[in-house]
Amino acid sequence: MIRIIIQPYEKPGRARSRRRDYCNPRARPGSFIRPCKGGAKFMTGDDRPDMIRAFIAAGISDEVRGRMGQLLGKLRRTESGVKWSRLNSIHLTLRFLGNIFASQVDVAAEAMAEAVMGMGPVTVEVAGWGTFPEGKRPRVIWLGIQKGAPGLQEIFEGLEKALIARGLGPADKKFSPHLTLGRVKTGERLNQALRVMESEARASFGQYEVDRIFLIQSRLNPAGAEYTVLREARLG
Repeated sequence: MIRIIIQPYEKPGRARSRRRDYCNPRARPGSFIRPCKGGAKFMTGDDRPDMIRAFIAAGISDEVRGRMGQLLGKLRRTESGVKWSRLNSIHLTLRFLGNIFASQVDVAAEAMAEAVMGMGPVTVEVAGWGTFPEGKRPRVIWLGIQKGAPGLQEIFEGLEKALIARGLGPADKKFSPHLTLGRVKTGERLNQALRVMESEARASFGQYEVDRIFLIQSRLNPAGAEYTVLREARLG
């Protein structure tokens, strides 16, 4: 059984009339949000009432999430300089959208429905691990998808085509299905954490079926991100 927490979605109101100096360091030429220069403030979806920060993801089964929780417990006990993910914040992200207008939620939902139309459920197995980047100075530690990656790739390609056709732009990086366990802040006791991961190299964290995908809003706050499911699309 796949569990995902759904919170009520409140449609943002109108933007304040007073202009603020917002930007995004990854903005493309010609986009609504300009690149950051000088002292301009980095804009997030939380800074404008008419915009949200969103992504598209698949759910994770209770079995997989439970086993990841056990692994995260071992990793936290290493007291390494890694910020480990909260268990309920881990998603199988398919496509990051970034900041979009609230009026584009339905547009993204249409793209999701088109992308998975006619597709059957995808069976995935969570197993294996790695880092981004590979090598001596990793910044991200993740669990991999041992089975079902081609099916997830097909969903991604369908999303990419449908989103671009609706003006939501291309992805900013190559799709690589994974579950982020933690982000490296310092190298303190990092080797101990990597030894824990190596001990789980042959472990399977479970299999489950992806039969739907979700459009999710993330809100950033000091206690961590909060997630709200806005729309879903069933495979088939």
